[in-house]
Amino acid sequence: FLLNPDDPLLRRELSQLLVNTGSALIAKRDYQSASECLNRAAWLEPNSTEPLFQLAKLQLDIGQTNSAVGILKGVLKLKPNNVMARRMIDKLEKK
Repeated sequence: FLLNPDDPLLRRELSQLLVNTGSALIAKRDYQSASECLNRAAWLEPNSTEPLFQLAKLQLDIGQTNSAVGILKGVLKLKPNNVMARRMIDKLEKK
């Protein structure tokens, strides 16, 4: 990646690796490291919603519902027809 940071395939693959690592870290309750991985993944692939969904999950795990809703609204800005994000927002805002 360092030799060719503009390669879209490398960016996508590295982002996916970071999302997977971040998800595993959430499961281990290592929220700081998970956040770092997921934020890097989002930086690498700014149009991908997967890192954002995982960041929203992390926020919910630590009790930050408003932050999770904000992240999910960011997903809707990227993909306005994303049914999963809309459902999650509706569910969280009813609480």
